[in-house]
Amino acid sequence: MKIAQSQIDLSSQRSYQQQSVLHERLNAWIGERPGSQPASASRADISSAGRAALAAEPADVSPAVDNKDAEQELDPRSLLLKLLVEALTGEKINVPQFKLQAPGTPAIANPNQAASSAPSSPSPAGYGVEYDRHEEYHEAETTRFSAAGVVKTADGQEIHFQVELQMARAFHQSSDVSIRLGDAARQRKDPLVINFNGNAAQLTGPQTSLDLDGDGNKETFAFVGAGSGFLALDRNGNGRIDNGTELFGARSGDGFGELAQLDSDGNGWIDENDPGYATLKIWIKDADGQDQLLGLVQAKIGAIYLGSVGTDFALKDAANQEQGMIRRSGIYLTEDGKAGTVQKVDVTV
Repeated sequence: MKIAQSQIDLSSQRSYQQQSVLHERLNAWIGERPGSQPASASRADISSAGRAALAAEPADVSPAVDNKDAEQELDPRSLLLKLLVEALTGEKINVPQFKLQAPGTPAIANPNQAASSAPSSPSPAGYGVEYDRHEEYHEAETTRFSAAGVVKTADGQEIHFQVELQMARAFHQSSDVSIRLGDAARQRKDPLVINFNGNAAQLTGPQTSLDLDGDGNKETFAFVGAGSGFLALDRNGNGRIDNGTELFGARSGDGFGELAQLDSDGNGWIDENDPGYATLKIWIKDADGQDQLLGLVQAKIGAIYLGSVGTDFALKDAANQEQGMIRRSGIYLTEDGKAGTVQKVDVTV
């Protein structure tokens, strides 16, 4: 080919985006946990929030002790936590103030009382650390090339052409770190939840106090939102839920397994063939926050299937604080043949 004449137009376009996002939140305290702060305040100055929590503690009035020598008396767990809190907050911690008992070990006011019986529930650890870090990095690049033209060859041929080429790439990376130590390592209880409105369970209801594990001490947790209720068994027939022994899974962590004990005919369903069907209730709260117990017939639930699958999903509030975790999901059938969901929900207490 011999080119005699040509007219060429070349063009290109390029776009490049890069974005980095970093969110950190720290809350650390010794002694009693500080009162909850609004989400906006806790996010305004994360580092100072941790420092303020420590500074708010009363000054140590115990006799002066050489801090270096006292550090050697700390157990490895306490020493590691002390160094972690100091690194995160920039505050120097007095070792005598920091000596902690192991979680679950009752405090002993008098050494002679060591042999006395332990309390029915674990004692507070005496400290807490909450640290969350979320980091994202995003990069995207696009380049577009185009060419168009007319070429005449020596033998009189005329060639018209148009070429386009597009190149694109994208990269996204995210990481999350969450640390909970001491009294911040909140426990979870696992009751079953019935959903009426077709949506998954949400822990958006009012804060509720109930002795979930039957140890005589009440735990505080977020109640399920409108459209859901806790599956319950009013064992003493007093018209209310007294403690976690009247819920399914709050003590054992296996709500579906506990419910299966009511399957008298072994067909894999809790239905009208089972005497326990008539005793089951759904614990909800009305618009005024008052407790109500609905029977399965009243709720038009005809049968509850005992099978379930794992469906891990975190439930968090507007400040990204964990309220619980959906662990498993199953189904129920209404009297008119429609299906709804039953979920095992770990509520954070």
